[in-house]
Amino acid sequence: MAATVSKCKGVLIKVDIATVFTTIAQLLSVKPPKIKSEDFESKTLDQAGTFTPRELTGYNEADSWDAELFWSPDEAPHAKIWDNIVTPAKTNFKIVFVNAAASEIAFTSAGMEAGPEVNMSNGLKIKVGGNVDGAAVLTV
Repeated sequence: MAATVSKCKGVLIKVDIATVFTTIAQLLSVKPPKIKSEDFESKTLDQAGTFTPRELTGYNEADSWDAELFWSPDEAPHAKIWDNIVTPAKTNFKIVFVNAAASEIAFTSAGMEAGPEVNMSNGLKIKVGGNVDGAAVLTV
């Protein structure tokens, strides 16, 4: 059976504005948060062998995320990101994929950052991102 490859064109990132997830227009790229289970080294002085055993803690954590888009400061989703940096506030996001199930990764961002990029031979862009507070949840 051949594997199904999901395309990237059409992937959306949405931001929670007054409990409604609104698409952030003009998305160029997005790096969803990586999710990892936490572990620790559990070697002991009396263990046999030369390897380092590892045990799971039972916790997981999500890495930071980032995105790049053409920036329109007067668009509500773009302004929401900027406002939540100037007046620090946690922000809910969803990244929606283009597979048949419209799978999504939902997360809350804290400690966000943004920086516009002005270039004579390109459109006005901005890079945004932040740390994830809590878990990033995949819905398939």
